[in-house]
Amino acid sequence: MRRIKAELIVILLLWFYAIKSLLSIQYIGTHFIIGLIGLAISTLLVARFYKIVFYLLSLLLLFSLFKLIAFSQTRHYVGVNGVGIDLVSTILLIYLCFKRRNVIRKWFAEDEESRKEKEESQKRKVLMFKKEFQNYSLNEIEKKLEANNLVIEARNALEEIMNERRNN
Repeated sequence: MRRIKAELIVILLLWFYAIKSLLSIQYIGTHFIIGLIGLAISTLLVARFYKIVFYLLSLLLLFSLFKLIAFSQTRHYVGVNGVGIDLVSTILLIYLCFKRRNVIRKWFAEDEESRKEKEESQKRKVLMFKKEFQNYSLNEIEKKLEANNLVIEARNALEEIMNERRNN
């Protein structure tokens, strides 16, 4: 239950917002119908497919921000000259993102395997460049480093060769 608590709260608040709108205004627009369909799908999926519901609710709330769908016929917008965002959707989206910030961090974080693969790839490239530059003299290595037209791995390889020769 704990893992779907934030989504349930958002869904219940959106249902309350939609039902309140239905009771006060009998007009049902297309954006409102699409919003209700999305909300109904989220409600049906919340118990069984809780991982998908976060993405679906986030998408629905983002669409609602920019008036592509609606969860109510009485909208509360903040903006200037007809350009604005829905307050209720904004608040609920912020709440949902705050509660699921660990999921959002994973979107932008590098996973451990890809980081290790990148490091190994860089090491292989440095070794390749070290083999290529191993017969260069110190003067040639310094000229190459001064040219500033090398990739990072080649520069690292030249610096390693130079340090090894100076230390020996």
